[in-house]
Amino acid sequence: MDTIAYFGHHKCASTYIMSVLRGVAQFLGLRLCSEYVSSRLPLGYEKKPEQADRIKKAYQRLATASYDVLGHGNADNAVVATLENRGPFRGFHVIRDPRDLLISGYFWHTSENSIDKNPANEWNVERRQRLQGMPNKEMGLLQELEFSSCYLAAMAAWNYQQRNILEMRYEEMAGNPRIFFTSAFSFCGLPLVKQSRASMQRILLNQLTLRIFGRPVLRVHQLPERILEQILESRAFSQQTNGRPCGTEAPEHKYRKGSPGDWRNHFTPRITGAFKERYGHILEQLDYEENEHWSIERKSL
Repeated sequence: MDTIAYFGHHKCASTYIMSVLRGVAQFLGLRLCSEYVSSRLPLGYEKKPEQADRIKKAYQRLATASYDVLGHGNADNAVVATLENRGPFRGFHVIRDPRDLLISGYFWHTSENSIDKNPANEWNVERRQRLQGMPNKEMGLLQELEFSSCYLAAMAAWNYQQRNILEMRYEEMAGNPRIFFTSAFSFCGLPLVKQSRASMQRILLNQLTLRIFGRPVLRVHQLPERILEQILESRAFSQQTNGRPCGTEAPEHKYRKGSPGDWRNHFTPRITGAFKERYGHILEQLDYEENEHWSIERKSL
């Protein structure tokens, strides 16, 4: 079985997708490697010696660790190259409308909950201090546009023509998570199957040995439909927000709103102009807009 890989980006539902991936791997007895460190960091922090060493060690782990499934929440072409050197793999790559990425990033990085207690993520403190020092939301979003440059650059530089990587979108997942993950796992060589007594016995044995010994004893290469449904139900938006439905906003929460297209509620003419000047080409490249004439009020003609 080829390695299964998920390639994501910051504020593209990577926490949620990684959670689903972790649930699937645990049920099937597959070894999971999860990583978020990328070769470029906000505010140029990748140039600091301690961060450069951290990045180097992260890529060494990707190259040498034993795993069946890789989940990378801040992937770039260097991650793909590292995986290619390990051997055959099939994966899926998830992007999001860069304008929604910007809005999601701004609200998260200004919230109290965004401060990572891990000292290795020291840029989070500086980023939050700068954002909170802005006189208004418009200025804050312009500042967030600068912070997001490393994430948007990774999306723009990605090779979208790789035959062993399925290109997917956040918007597809928000519309129908079951179809989204069924397509992703099937492409990666993990097809969904009807429930069977034999498959459930193997999965239950894995769960038992996982609780007792900390590791499963079998690897299952088929995903029962019921198992995926249970995993998705337990990790649904409303389950993560104490019943708050998708589309209802809670600015301080990790799962703030969840609905695509929220950028229209926050972009101003100034933000629109700044985004077009720096990143307008990305929207056309990723087919989120047909041309540069998009606006807050309407889609491009």
